[in-house]
Amino acid sequence: MRLTAFMLSNLLLAGLFSQPAAAQHRCLGVVIIDSAAQLQAPDPIQCESAKSVKWVVINQSDRNLLVRFFKFQTTETGAPPQPSVDSEKTVKVDGNGAGDDTIGMTKKFKLRDSAAFPKKTVKYKYWVTAQDTDQNNQIVSTLDPDLEVTPPSGVDRGRGGRGGGRR
Repeated sequence: MRLTAFMLSNLLLAGLFSQPAAAQHRCLGVVIIDSAAQLQAPDPIQCESAKSVKWVVINQSDRNLLVRFFKFQTTETGAPPQPSVDSEKTVKVDGNGAGDDTIGMTKKFKLRDSAAFPKKTVKYKYWVTAQDTDQNNQIVSTLDPDLEVTPPSGVDRGRGGRGGGRR
């Protein structure tokens, strides 16, 4: 059975991809490629260190695409330059010749252990590209969304001020 975007949205709403209510972070990114093969900006991903990130890609175009997630960068002092030992993840998604959206999912992007990060949230920018596999992998769209790596639950997140709370 082929999973369509409509089916995926229903699964997400049903909570099949969600984390328990106690979890405060979402380690799943959803990237939509519109009918013109342009990447739509995903919501920022916020994930605890030592967890794994996955990206779901929904291709609404008729192009066969290779989607790459790479070039992770931060300006945070004391943070590792790369959030993972993996430098990139890719996923191939076929065009929707039959009219249904096509879905792909990356393999796990395992984040480094909490000891590698300062005891605060570290923000990374990363690149997402969609490359047309029928046109010598020509890049047709590019994004630079955010990934936030947070300390494990129960650790002071150090968001500034005394105690990190709102004043």
